Amino acid sequence: MFKQFVDVIMPLAIQQQSTTETEQPSQIFIRKLGSLIDMGKVSVVERFYSLLEKPRNLIGYSDEDNYYFETDEAFAAVSKACNDVGEHFPLSRKALLKALKNEGISICSKGENTRNVRVSGGTKRLLCIPRSFFEEVDDEDTESEEDLPFGPGIVEESPEQLTI
Repeated sequence: MFKQFVDVIMPLAIQQQSTTETEQPSQIFIRKLGSLIDMGKVSVVERFYSLLEKPRNLIGYSDEDNYYFETDEAFAAVSKACNDVGEHFPLSRKALLKALKNEGISICSKGENTRNVRVSGGTKRLLCIPRSFFEEVDDEDTESEEDLPFGPGIVEESPEQLTI
């Protein structure tokens, strides 16, 4: 039984180590969370709107400058997204909040890993991340037409170059 345990755990540990070495867990979190928002798998609503009914997949709020995430819901969504593709998110929720703060990604209240934020008429402790961090990750993921090895996707040919 111990041999089976080692056979299962060692590959997972090696995969987690290589993931952590190639990309910071905080960047994985930002990338996955941004992707979930873009695909509509999670909901983020304007922070000053009064909600009559909370959407089922609500993980946070936004304004023109920042996203404000419910820590448990955002972490659970990213962990599930990782698990769905056979990956393991390498940090606990508490360790992630601390890493985001230490890396200067999240905006926090003094001595805390979250921030008091007024949303929908009340105050909550939320994970506050500037929108600019999500835009930076999007910019890294997309290549410009000049970077593509085959050039832009549309090639205009003159009628003389066309052959039938």
